[in-house]
Amino acid sequence: MRVVVTGMGIVSPIGTGIDQFWNAAINGTSGISNIQSFDASGQHSRIAGEVIEFDPNTFLSAKQVEQTDRFTQLALCAANLALEDTGSLESYAPDRLAVSLGSGMGGFSTFESSAARKFQKKSVPPFTVPRIMANSAAAWIATKYGLKGANLTCSTACSSGANAIGMGLDLLRTGKADAVIAGGAEACVLPLTMSGFEALHALATGFNNDPARASRPFARNRNGFVMGEGAGILILEKEEEAQRRGAKIYARLAGYGCTCDAAQS
Repeated sequence: MRVVVTGMGIVSPIGTGIDQFWNAAINGTSGISNIQSFDASGQHSRIAGEVIEFDPNTFLSAKQVEQTDRFTQLALCAANLALEDTGSLESYAPDRLAVSLGSGMGGFSTFESSAARKFQKKSVPPFTVPRIMANSAAAWIATKYGLKGANLTCSTACSSGANAIGMGLDLLRTGKADAVIAGGAEACVLPLTMSGFEALHALATGFNNDPARASRPFARNRNGFVMGEGAGILILEKEEEAQRRGAKIYARLAGYGCTCDAAQS
């Protein structure tokens, strides 16, 4: 069975939507800058890839914004773009439309803000738990668009989104879905997260005055990674079904690998 990509949606530090993102990428635009979402003057690493001027109120109601963490809002925006890009999926039964999403940290901004309130002996917001849960984004996508098929969340650190796409491929190949909304979302440019990765000596700390040059994973003088946020969503379908409904096809998903290279010390 051949599985293809028929829709794409992205919210990133270098652009929202595939055209804006691609143009910025091929022109070498850097999305890394000094952190704007909080006062990072006390951090060793004061740079990140943030989605600047993202406003969830443009596509969510005030109540929905209150009920969702930033990572869920980013995922919903990307999913909306991907579904618009792919065209109508009305030819599929709702219980055959699945969601497979990845997130390494889930609703960490809610966790951090609610924990701070608790330590200050203040009440925590009523939606604290559902906002924090890693499966919140996948659940919200399904709820918003009436998708009643399998709803999966993968949390495997940096490979979460890639593994979620692989899980979507498996759902199609095993006949458990006819189309899958698959991808990942993350939003953890936060004081606690940054401090935690600094404690691991994992973040780039030598480029606070030159953020655009900080992400250099293959350079001899690399000294860590750069925190970022965003969401990317693909629409996956069986090739024959995509052709039948006249969908544009971006690529074929031939397979994926999944192994563990963890070591104990």
